[in-house]
Amino acid sequence: MIASTQRDIFPQYSPDGRRIAFYSNRSGSYEIWACDADGSKAAPVTLMKRGTTGSPRWSPDGSTIAFDSNETGRYQVYTVGAEGGKVRQITSGVPHFGSNWSRDGRWIYFASSEQGNEQVWKIPSQGGDTVQVTRNGGSRLWFAKAKRSSLAPFAVDLAALQQFVGRFVSDIEEPEFARGFLAPVKGDGG
Repeated sequence: MIASTQRDIFPQYSPDGRRIAFYSNRSGSYEIWACDADGSKAAPVTLMKRGTTGSPRWSPDGSTIAFDSNETGRYQVYTVGAEGGKVRQITSGVPHFGSNWSRDGRWIYFASSEQGNEQVWKIPSQGGDTVQVTRNGGSRLWFAKAKRSSLAPFAVDLAALQQFVGRFVSDIEEPEFARGFLAPVKGDGG
């Protein structure tokens, strides 16, 4: 249990289960924080200058956290070392928000309205050119996955999620992205 009188939300366990990343307004503005799995040793990972910073997601190897922030006035995707340090903005332009890593850590998926309506896009985890992944409302599917992974290891109605996902699977242009929706996550019975 993480003890705080402030708002601590959207926890996500590190891949090894030893740490939790979350966002909190403990410092007076929303920032990414991390603590040990038992809630001890909570410390800020980001110290952005303004805006709201949130949606932390661990890289598969646990060394990096991807997140979004509207520090520049528009939400963008950033990365930072798991212990903090230099923050790296990896998207720019129209708002890009939320993030989720590919299983091999080479890509970061996010939602964007780059082509007029919200879709799922990806970018190399080190930055580079964005690639559109879905065409017809794919961000709904991305949000289902993001919600599911943010709930881990809490109970999730996997059957309901699979039914929801099935309605949008034909919209996905990448098999790896689709597999991630139906793969069990720690704590959901898988």
